[in-house]
Parts: sequence; C-alpha cells; structure tokens
Amino acid sequence: MKLKLTILALGLALVTLSCKKQSVSSSQEQFPEVKLENDYLAFKDYATFFKYYQLNSTLSDSERLKWEQSLSFSSLTTLYNKFNNELDVLEKGTKESYFSGFKSLQQEYKGAILFTDDSYKINSSGIRESALANKKGIIKVGNDYLYASEKGITTYKETTYQKALEMIESKISTELNGRAPNPNSFTSNIGGWYIINKDRGRVLFRMKLYNINSPVFGYQSFSSLEGMAEHKNIFGTYRDVRMSANFTPVSGKTPGMSVWYDHIPADLSGDVKYINLNPNYFDGLYNVERFDRVLAISEGLQGNISAIDPNARGNAQFINYVVVPRLSNNPNVYWKTVGLLFTEFSVMIQPGGVFSNPEVLFSPFIMFDTQDGGVVNQ
Repeated sequence: MKLKLTILALGLALVTLSCKKQSVSSSQEQFPEVKLENDYLAFKDYATFFKYYQLNSTLSDSERLKWEQSLSFSSLTTLYNKFNNELDVLEKGTKESYFSGFKSLQQEYKGAILFTDDSYKINSSGIRESALANKKGIIKVGNDYLYASEKGITTYKETTYQKALEMIESKISTELNGRAPNPNSFTSNIGGWYIINKDRGRVLFRMKLYNINSPVFGYQSFSSLEGMAEHKNIFGTYRDVRMSANFTPVSGKTPGMSVWYDHIPADLSGDVKYINLNPNYFDGLYNVERFDRVLAISEGLQGNISAIDPNARGNAQFINYVVVPRLSNNPNVYWKTVGLLFTEFSVMIQPGGVFSNPEVLFSPFIMFDTQDGGVVNQ
C-alpha cells in the first residue's frame, strides 16, 4: 500500500508542474511536463510521454480519474466507461427500449467507439494509449500529434491540431506504421485480433510492437500482448466480461517469442533472436476485463522503466517482461517484427459475475498468425 501511494503521489507531483503559477522564473514552470491544450494532453517530449505512458498503467480507475480531474481532462478510457455504464442501464429495460437506446448511443459515441451489428470496441491501439488520448484519440508530444486508433499509432510531425484532424479524416499520414522510427517518435505495428469463439463467449488476443526514438533513449523497442473477453448479453450484443488467462505448456516446450531486427540505414532484416518468455507473465491477471501487458523490452530500455508497484499487478503493464539483449553495439537497430513460439494459452471467462451465467472454459489455443489474426470456433 505504501508503495502504491508513493507512485500515486509521484503522478500527482508531476501533474502539479502543469498548473499555472504566478511566478514564471523557473524553466519547469514555463515548460511543464504535461498540460491540457484544448481537450487533449500535451507532453513536453517523447521521454516525458513514455514516463506517463508507464505510470498511468499502474493506476486504478479511481486513481486515474483523480489524475484526469487534476488536469481538467477526460480521456478516451473515461468516455468508454461512460458508454458501458449507459448500456448497463439499457440492459435492464425492454427489448424495444434497449435497441432504440443502443442506436442513439451509436450516434453519440461514433468515432470514439467502433460498432458492428453485434459488438463494439474502443477505437484505440491499447489500454495505455486510450488513458492518455482525448475522445478523438489525439495526444500531443512536443510539436507532434499522435493519433492512437484501433489500427495503430500514426504520427503527424510538426503540425497543428486542426491540420492533424484534417489529415486523419483524409487518412493521410506523415509516418507509416511499422516503419523505422524517425528521430523523436513513437510508432507501433499492431497485429490483427485472434478471436476464439465458444458458446456465447469469445476471447480476443493481439500482439503489438512499439518503437520509440528520443535523445534520452535512442532507438528502443518493446512488445506487448493485449487480451479481452466478451459474452453476448440477452439481446445478442457482445459485451466485456472478466477473464483469467495463463500459459499452457506444449510438449514440454517453453513459451517464447522471436524478434526480427532492422537497421538504419542498412538492412538487417535477416537477423533474429529467439527468447523465452517470463513464466510468471500472467501473474495477477486473474478476473480482469482486459489486459495489455508488455512481453519483452529492448536492453537499452531497461534503465528507463519506472518502478512499478508489485501490489498493483492486475493493472500494471510493465512487469514480468523479459529483457532482449542487444544485437550489436550499433545504436540504430530497432525491432522490425515479433512473433510467438511454442506459446499456447488457456483462458476462462466469467460472464455476469460468479452467481450469474456459468463460466466458459476455452480449450488451449495457439495464435498462429500474430500479424493478421484469425477466427477459431471451439
């Protein structure tokens, strides 16, 4: 508890730098680490953004809301939770009122939430990003604007907020996903959802790769696994439910992953490392609605990972990862592609709470295509 309060105090202390002060003699006061501009957060630089990117993932919902309120900010995560609360109310009504109200909510939350005939998802590349983005998915870092949509992170370099919105609308990008990270950048390569259906429930997993480049870090990389569980309600709509997940040993093999490298400017696309994953990776991920936990980080990033409260294991995302050794002393090497090896998952979901619908236990499964995803029926 003491460590958790320490981290929260650190977050609030950092936020304090963003408040307007009467004296402007200090450079920290003139250039706060993070502040609110219009309705989006503006971070001083990429190193600062990455610090908050980590720390925010350790906060509970109530702690995150206090942090947002201290900045007069409302995140995409908060908007998504508000939508779910409104849908909870509709579920208690009649079939007619549910579908009528659901249709109205689709119009109200269009863009922030992606809808299909029987499901919906937050329009974000991940939990960490949605907690820092506004309802349009925008985060400002330095003079750049990051757009964190469900498909990945797109960077609009050295532009204005309005121009960034125009380019998002016209699907123009100044930096392609999955490519070499330009100086001062944060890029992603988001795999497709791997969906396993069983009865009225389903689980969705996807693998993600991030590259960051800043004067503080140089070129660094990390990869994470995002998972969520859904179950159809009485009206046939897939809704978030709680899940528990773990590794399942495959013929005595140790769960692992592959990391393929590339180099700037030369091509090192043939260089690869195979590493074992941390066997305790899933520790603490019991009875959670979704997770987005880091699998592995590059060696040079290790000293820049903030201390994480071990008591917040259900929320913390930068724990139980493995550190991938450097490929060489060349500082311009980054991760091009990642994949899973001998990695099988076991998942149980619990729709509607312990005393409601029975749990759904999925047969062990392997993500055969981490790039494009796929659908499996059990």
